[in-house]
Amino acid sequence: MNKITIIALALGLIFNVQAQQKSKNLSDVFKADWLIGSWERKDDKGKVVKTVTFGWKIKDVLMFKESKSSTGEIGSFSLISLEKKTNDVLYHSFHSDGYASVGKLKTIGNEVLRTAEWSTTKLTAKEMEVMAETYSGEQLAAGKIKKEELKKFKTQVMQDLKNRKTSGTNAFIWKKSEDDKMVSTQVFKNDSGNYVETKDSWSEISTRVQ
Repeated sequence: MNKITIIALALGLIFNVQAQQKSKNLSDVFKADWLIGSWERKDDKGKVVKTVTFGWKIKDVLMFKESKSSTGEIGSFSLISLEKKTNDVLYHSFHSDGYASVGKLKTIGNEVLRTAEWSTTKLTAKEMEVMAETYSGEQLAAGKIKKEELKKFKTQVMQDLKNRKTSGTNAFIWKKSEDDKMVSTQVFKNDSGNYVETKDSWSEISTRVQ
């Protein structure tokens, strides 16, 4: 065996080892085994309003997240996978109303940051008029506004619809608070580029199904 052959074999072995070291599965990158299982969210009366289940479709490779309503209907279904080239954890979400989004997941201790880019078409003047009329009527019927406030309220709703963004980023943090509790909190990106809670944030608490 000549020197050239030996060098070629050595280089081949080195590249093979490096390739194996770089090749990771989802379970190697996404350290959030605590999510696995079902989680229930209840209303103030103790009634289950939503059940979310995390599990493996392909062990160590592909996870799923399924959300069901109190009637058992599937509201959304998501697939969680690993982008091998970047080691990004991708989150593909599909909703019963036809909405779909692609985002990313990142683990930070006992927290998972979920971000998703979204976009929508701008409403037409007619669509905004119908939405403002419908919503104002509902608020009036529910006694949340008075009849004399209706015109002003509808005008404000129209203005809000005109100013509504058509694209952006949704972000949530799923946090393991106790062995059987998970807190989901909406967060927003600050000037430093970090996702934090603000006055507009809201949270939901779910309990693990035993």
